Amino acid sequence: MKTILALAALASVTTLAVPAFAETNVSVGYSRVDAGDFKGLNAGVARFGWNSGAFGVEGEASTGFGSVKVGATAAKLSSEYGVFATAKADASKDFTLFARAGYVVEDLSLKVGAAASHSFSDSGLAYGAGAIWNVDEANGVRFEYTRYETSPTTATAKGNIWSLSYVRKFK
Repeated sequence: MKTILALAALASVTTLAVPAFAETNVSVGYSRVDAGDFKGLNAGVARFGWNSGAFGVEGEASTGFGSVKVGATAAKLSSEYGVFATAKADASKDFTLFARAGYVVEDLSLKVGAAASHSFSDSGLAYGAGAIWNVDEANGVRFEYTRYETSPTTATAKGNIWSLSYVRKFK
């Protein structure tokens, strides 16, 4: 009986939630990540979001490519995942401004010289803002800045991410 009630509750919430999100969007692009002392980490980023009017939610996943060196230490962003609450406003017919705040988890790989390597995970608050140039009703170009503040005990505790992405909207 509990299973039937739980499934009925889930079905009713799903039925109400789907129409509430008037727009779904997907974006793919490039991010430059400055993680503490490690500046210029490269990453491919993908996002999936839902908006209802001015507010929405967005998930993000990134994977790093290439590495940067600081002294004898080479760093690579292995992955970054995040979930964000978003707010947006149309500045004009062609431009949308947005802000977002959420939580990120990042995995970095460090290699010291030829022998020692270390991987670690860090997580914490992230927030930022950006703009979308709406090329037409379904396609756009997104530029954004995100600041993250993770564990204060690591070398990458605070960082900046700049992203440029292609956006596809579905209504």
